[in-house]
Amino acid sequence: MGIVNRLLLFICALLLLVLSLAGLGMALGLLPEALWLEQLRFALQQQETVLALAVLAFVSLHFLGVACRAAKGETNGLEQGEVLTLQTPNGEVQVALIAIRNLLSRVLKEVHGVRDAEVRVKRQRARKGEQERLSVRVSLVLGREVSVQKAGDAVRDRAEQILLETFGLSEVPVTVHIADVSDAPVRGRRVV
Repeated sequence: MGIVNRLLLFICALLLLVLSLAGLGMALGLLPEALWLEQLRFALQQQETVLALAVLAFVSLHFLGVACRAAKGETNGLEQGEVLTLQTPNGEVQVALIAIRNLLSRVLKEVHGVRDAEVRVKRQRARKGEQERLSVRVSLVLGREVSVQKAGDAVRDRAEQILLETFGLSEVPVTVHIADVSDAPVRGRRVV
């Protein structure tokens, strides 16, 4: 959908540029008034003009909707500003998804063979009476010294352990994606 939005935005920007240049030409007297008034009357009498204006109105409404969604902080399921509400015996606790992401990112970089870990946490809407659920996607850069299978399993196990021990979340689906295998030495790793 991003490519379609960019294409529509390009066409609208080009159309706006042409209209603004024409308006500037009319305001400065570069275009004779009789010429552009006659052309405007002719264009407004055509059915194609009505159709083009209707399409432009729908595209403008679409962009208005995109802008309003972005203003509300929706980022396609990413954790920017979102919180997860946990039910405890003493009441509700709200945890920012970015806090979960940051903790997992730091801890998973300490797993043997992991050069870098990019974590995405997504909240899944809950039905009435159910607790909200999470899904976690981890994108890894591994060193050549470890088996991809062993490192992936170790990362999944460690993520599930942290989610259970720290946040009390069980059965969180953790998807591991190996983005790259690198020969680069580990730099800046903390000794734990």
